[in-house]
Amino acid sequence: MPRGFPTPTRKIEIYSEQLCDAGYRPIPSFEPGDLVPAPSSFPLQLGNAKSVAFCHSQHRNIKSLRRLMLDPIVELSSQDAAPRAIATGDWVRITTKVGSTVARAKIVPGRGQLPISLK
Repeated sequence: MPRGFPTPTRKIEIYSEQLCDAGYRPIPSFEPGDLVPAPSSFPLQLGNAKSVAFCHSQHRNIKSLRRLMLDPIVELSSQDAAPRAIATGDWVRITTKVGSTVARAKIVPGRGQLPISLK
């Protein structure tokens, strides 16, 4: 069995000759044109950060960690919360193009990254 990665050099390739030969950018990069505007039904941006207690739902079944954070939290700025009459501790539904979930609101400064809708 060959060792390494499934690349021509069997190494991690930052510059990809295969991508270049296929007409793509050979080095990962960000271009503003790569972003697709969010539909107006998703007026907010969602970001993600790991909590101290657990990452996503990992270790959620450990009682001592669950006590650190009783409920899932969604942080949002006061300028986004106020027009929606959302206060810290309120349950809110977070909806994206692929699904939804509920979490308790925590009002903080700043904004996030992915299009969502809160109800």
